[in-house]
Amino acid sequence: MADYPVGRALTGQDGTGRIRDAHVHERGGHQGLVTYTRRDLQFNPEFRPFLNATKGNAMNQNVGFTGFPTVVHAGVNSGALLTGTTDGTTTNHLIDAGTDFTTNIAVGMSVKNTTSGNEYALVTAVANGDLTLDSDIFISGETYEINPIWVGTAVAGAWNFGDSGKFTITSANNNDEASFDNDTNQQWDIDNGFKALTGKVDLDTYDPLANSILLNFDLNGVQVGDQINLNDFINTADFTEQSFVIPVVDFNFASDKINGMTVVITRSGGPRPTIKFDDFQWEEIGESLVYKAAAIGVERFYVTELRFGLADNETGIVTVAGATENHSMANLGYNKLLSVSALSTGILFKRVQAGETLFSVTLKQLGDFLSTGSNLVNVISDGTNMFFTLVVEFPEPIILDAKTNDFLSLTINDDLYSLLQFTAAARGAIEL
Repeated sequence: MADYPVGRALTGQDGTGRIRDAHVHERGGHQGLVTYTRRDLQFNPEFRPFLNATKGNAMNQNVGFTGFPTVVHAGVNSGALLTGTTDGTTTNHLIDAGTDFTTNIAVGMSVKNTTSGNEYALVTAVANGDLTLDSDIFISGETYEINPIWVGTAVAGAWNFGDSGKFTITSANNNDEASFDNDTNQQWDIDNGFKALTGKVDLDTYDPLANSILLNFDLNGVQVGDQINLNDFINTADFTEQSFVIPVVDFNFASDKINGMTVVITRSGGPRPTIKFDDFQWEEIGESLVYKAAAIGVERFYVTELRFGLADNETGIVTVAGATENHSMANLGYNKLLSVSALSTGILFKRVQAGETLFSVTLKQLGDFLSTGSNLVNVISDGTNMFFTLVVEFPEPIILDAKTNDFLSLTINDDLYSLLQFTAAARGAIEL
C-alpha cells in the first residue's frame, strides 16, 4: 500500500468483530487508528421543479394583499384612542358630525359599540365625521370606542410602543418580552378569512447568530399555535426597514380564536440588539404562494444546484465605452428582475429539515441573487424577448430526506405577473 506514507490500509475483520491488519498512524506526535472507506452508493440523476399545488411551476404570479387589513399594532399604544356618541344613522357607518376622524383614525382600526357592549367592526374608509365600517353596528345616539391596536406592555426590556409611529426595543437583553392584548371580549377568529400576518422590521443592531425574534399568539394568556422565529421570514443581513409575510398556516393554530400576542427577543451574546417594528396586521384578501422541491416516498434527494429561469420582453443592449474598446452586454439592472422593479417583500428561500428551518434568505432583485451565490448564464434574446438562467451550485449537496419531510421552498409575496416566465428547479441525484 505505497499510496499511504504512514500506516497500512484496513483489510477487513477477523470474524470476531475485531479489526485486523490496521496500523497506528503517527504524525506530529499524535496517534490514531487508520481506516479507509470507499463510497459504495449508487445514484440516479434527478431534475425536480419547484411546484405549487395550484399554480404548478409558474412563479410569475400576481401575489399580494389588498382590501382592509386588521391592525394588531402600528406604533400607537393608547388603548381607547377615541370615544364619542353617534349623531346619525347610516348603514355600515359611524356618524359623529363634530369629530375630525382624519387626524388619528386609519383604515383597519377596531370600533366598539359601547352601548351594546359586544359589537365590533373594522374601519374601511375615513372622512371627517364619518367612518365607513365593515359591519352595520350603529344607530344614532350610541356610544363608541375606537381602538387602533392591541395595547402593548413591556414585560421585560426597554420597549417603546409609540416611537415615531413604530414600536421599538432598545439594547435588548436575553428574553426581553412585550405582550399585546386585545379586549378579551373581542376574540379574533382566525378562520374568518385571515391569510397572513404582515409587518415591517428594521434591524438597527442585530446578530442573527446570537439573536432571534420569537412571536406567538394566545387566547386569554394561553398560547395558541406555534411560536414563530421571525429570522426565518426576513433577511437578517438587511439593516434597512423590510417587510415580512408569515402565512397563517405557519402558525399551526390549534384554536381559531386569539386575543393576545407576545414578542420575545433572545440574545446569546454579542451586542445588545435594537429593533424597530411597524404595521403588524392580519391580511384578509390576497395570498402568498409557496413552491416546494422535496424528496418523495422514502427517497433521499442530494441537491447539488438550483436553476432559475426568467424571461421578459426586454430587448436592451448596453454598449460600455472603454479606454481601448467597446463592450456590449444585455441591459440587466441589478436592482430589478428584468422589467420588474425591486420587490417590496421579496422571494423567501428556505431549507427545512425535520420541520426546522435551517436556512432562509430574502431575494428582492437580481443583485440579491448574484451576491448570494448565483451565476448568470444562458443569456439569449430573439430581438423581442430576453431569457437568462441563474444557477446556484453547492460545494456539498443538500440532502433532502423524505422520511423527515425535508424540502426547499420559494415563497412568492409580490406581483411578478408581468414576467413571461419565472421557474425554478433543484438538480442532483436520488440515492438508490
